[in-house]
Amino acid sequence: LENLAEHFYQIQLINKMSDQIGIVGVRDLVNQSSQLDKISKAFEVAVKNVGVGAHVNEGIIVAEIYRFYCSFLVARLSLVMGGESTKNSENNDTEVENSSTRMNDEKGISILQQLSLIFQQWSKNPMGEGSNDEIMQDLEYLWEEASAIFISFFDGSVKLIKQQYLAQQKASLWETVDLNRKKASLLLNVLSSYENNVDVAMDNEGIMLQRYSLFPQRDDDKVDASPLGRHVQYLHRNCAKWDTIIVGESFGATNHRFLSGLGGAQTAQAFLNYTSFLQRIFHDVAKQGFQNKTGEFTPIQEHIADHKFVFILSLYERAVSECPTVEKVWVSYIHFLRGEWIRLRKEKQEDTSELRNLSSMLQAVTQRSCRNCPCSVTVFELRMTTLGLVSLSNLEPDNIGSVVQDAQQLGFLSQSPEALLYLRLVSIMVVKRKLLSLVSQGSNLYQSQFDFDQEEGMNITAAGRKKNKATAGVVFYQKLNDSNREEAIDLVDDIRDMYDEADSFLFKSFPKWDEGRRIFWGHRASTEASVLCPLGLALQQNDGESMDGEIQASDDNEVIRCYEK
Repeated sequence: LENLAEHFYQIQLINKMSDQIGIVGVRDLVNQSSQLDKISKAFEVAVKNVGVGAHVNEGIIVAEIYRFYCSFLVARLSLVMGGESTKNSENNDTEVENSSTRMNDEKGISILQQLSLIFQQWSKNPMGEGSNDEIMQDLEYLWEEASAIFISFFDGSVKLIKQQYLAQQKASLWETVDLNRKKASLLLNVLSSYENNVDVAMDNEGIMLQRYSLFPQRDDDKVDASPLGRHVQYLHRNCAKWDTIIVGESFGATNHRFLSGLGGAQTAQAFLNYTSFLQRIFHDVAKQGFQNKTGEFTPIQEHIADHKFVFILSLYERAVSECPTVEKVWVSYIHFLRGEWIRLRKEKQEDTSELRNLSSMLQAVTQRSCRNCPCSVTVFELRMTTLGLVSLSNLEPDNIGSVVQDAQQLGFLSQSPEALLYLRLVSIMVVKRKLLSLVSQGSNLYQSQFDFDQEEGMNITAAGRKKNKATAGVVFYQKLNDSNREEAIDLVDDIRDMYDEADSFLFKSFPKWDEGRRIFWGHRASTEASVLCPLGLALQQNDGESMDGEIQASDDNEVIRCYEK
């Protein structure tokens, strides 16, 4: 964020110098509005990603992001109002001047409204000691600075009206901020024990952020002496505070280990205990309904009802940022996302944007887990089964096979024949599920009034008579359409090719591994006998024609060959 702001600062400095020297055309080289929009978008993304969780250990950084964002908005307001004011003073056309005034007024109010929203979001965040202690002083200062800049553009009766408008806005805003701070305080009281456990675990492992005396104070004398004014000067990279973390040097002190991915088992377990607590509350709220808020909701339940699973995701992201190489953190993260995907799938019964976004998130998280835990068989298995879950309608066997190839090429599992065999059998299972799902699209449940195969109940009690009877019905099958039929035939061939590839690689690389050979051929024989041969024969038949005896004998021989192997 500060690099983007520094880029904009340097542009403003060049423009200022060119105006003083008298160079013409420099301002036309850079689209100032476009640069401001890009920086504003970057801040919005940053706040969105850090703004719904409880922040204790890194709360000081989150609070600083909010301060910096608000300083940027004040600087943008000063540039917008100051730039337009100069133009208006040089313009003698009253109609154009009035139009510019109205445009300027709208831009200023828009920025003030944006600043108000950031204040509200900032006050909602539960943060630890030292993070938000002076939030009201910060908000008071920023609002007064923004108001003074906005008011300075007007005069006379209009100025008085604008002052009254801003006073009303401030009163309403401060009331909302105060309410949000009370809710955040109650929320932090609920979460404090878990946050403290995370703190203790990180401190024991030497990865906790040193909160105090981390960020040097800004030199206001230098800021006030800037040729661009104090608000733009705050965007200058010299005011950056992150070098102590990124570079790891703090006034000759030892390097910081915070956010370096050095978290171990103790920190990981503290985070997992935290997520388990939140998930229990999340499932309770989901049962009651996220929209059915009542007075019985506790602060934590209300917060989860507002943010849904995003609140838990923010905690998981904190966990994997500190413990990226701990397998159980990724496994828990993936299982939670999969459970939420299945829940949404059952609720929506259709492909919605929310479901698509969650599918993309699931695939991204599983890919990150494989990159960070390349020696874990479990995360590669979850990667393949997740691909089979979220992309069942357009699953490509090559995508599943590439996961196995990645695990092999990374080298951490290349010397473990058990792991390589297991992953290959999992990949075959995922494609086999796709095949069975495709074939099952040709089946339907026929509801019949009489089902002579159904068991007869002998319950003669009154309670028994009130129970619902079992649904009567029989399953019948109809022919697959040509597209699905061809795809099913291709999948049968793909599964056999995957078996051949596993046989070729594994038992050439490990020729003396007899136990693995027995497991492999037993698995293949079972798949051939129960799935591939029956489906292959059925798919090759034409309507009304009898089964070709030679084809059936060939498939039977394939099954026998596998069992003999």
